[in-house]
Amino acid sequence: MPERLFTREFLFLNSVLFIACTVMAVFFQLHLYLRSLGINPEWFGFVIGADAMAGLCLQPILSPYLHSGNARKWMLTGIGGFVVALLFYKTALTLPSLIVVRVIQGSGFGFFIAALMATVVDYIPPQKSGQAFGLISLSRLIPFALMPPILDALGNTNAYFARILQYGALCMILSAGFVVFLKTPTTGRAADARQRRYSLDDLGQNLRNRRAMVMLIVTLLLYSGYTTTFFFLKGYGIRIGIGNAGFFFAIATGVMIAVRLLGGHLLDRFDKPFLTMWCMAELAICYVCLPHILHVSLFYGVAAAFGLGWGVASSPRAYFRCFSPPGFVVSISTCPS
Repeated sequence: MPERLFTREFLFLNSVLFIACTVMAVFFQLHLYLRSLGINPEWFGFVIGADAMAGLCLQPILSPYLHSGNARKWMLTGIGGFVVALLFYKTALTLPSLIVVRVIQGSGFGFFIAALMATVVDYIPPQKSGQAFGLISLSRLIPFALMPPILDALGNTNAYFARILQYGALCMILSAGFVVFLKTPTTGRAADARQRRYSLDDLGQNLRNRRAMVMLIVTLLLYSGYTTTFFFLKGYGIRIGIGNAGFFFAIATGVMIAVRLLGGHLLDRFDKPFLTMWCMAELAICYVCLPHILHVSLFYGVAAAFGLGWGVASSPRAYFRCFSPPGFVVSISTCPS
């Protein structure tokens, strides 16, 4: 295990993650793009959620079998699927074709994230794991703080939305070079990971564990709320006369980053189940209030409250240390996290 955290491999993996999350953040305006195509609004939710459903179904099954020996192959496979989906948005102009493209996108991104997380742990010194995963969180969060307001500043991107995704596909193709040049770790931990094999019986045993199911259900509720807000906030902002609704996520994500960077030691002083319950309740109040807010200052104030709840509740400290049973092999990874 390397003693240095900032190795070439660790920086490569974070660079690829940052690029992928930047491309995903472009879909902040997907709701408006679907409207410009004349898609029935009743199907917006299904189309938007199709990629997440694909990842939710495939990632837990794939994750137990990933290790440093095969993760690079799955990362490249995931990048390939992601790129194919991005390129096909130009021709996917009907409801069925959009659903197919979204499923391919979710499968590719899910494979990529699961394989990346299985790989990166082999390049992290145990004594620097907290710092490492804080940096990984930043790589995932920063694009969601920057892209929404940037897209708002560009104005109506519907006419060239597919072109933006083509540029995103090009960036992902280039980022695959980082994966190709990764050195296979040769540490004892990596060798143990390559020898270890989990079965579907292990997966089923995990899912029957009450603590594991609580963690998964809370995670599902948390990210379902985040995703709904992320994809539909732009349209809501237009309806109530807020031109730069994307700044909502700049504020919310900024608070999330501050929580990750500054609040770790403070959060460790609290009981994790109680803290998680408090944050979920705080988020519930925010969701109730958001549709009734018409003033800009209150709109952005609620963004900060959302960021606090999302930042604390989604922290690995609040979940895995508290709920994860020994031998837990199910991996659910969404974006952001």
